Amino acid sequence: MIQIKTEILEEKANACVLLHDCIAELKEGIDLWIDEGAETLVPLLNFYQHAEIRIAAALAMPEILKS
Repeated sequence: MIQIKTEILEEKANACVLLHDCIAELKEGIDLWIDEGAETLVPLLNFYQHAEIRIAAALAMPEILKS
């Protein structure tokens, strides 16, 4: 039986939301770390095990592109 630990997935989704919020608030101040943020979030756009993770990653994309 395959069992998914939803607590870990929820933490990952929360981390994506937090990263989005940081990028949105810091704007140009996050330029040095935007590549790392993109490298973290882009693969999560295809994370089919948890919709909230995909949504949070997708919501962060416009902020990354603005930076």
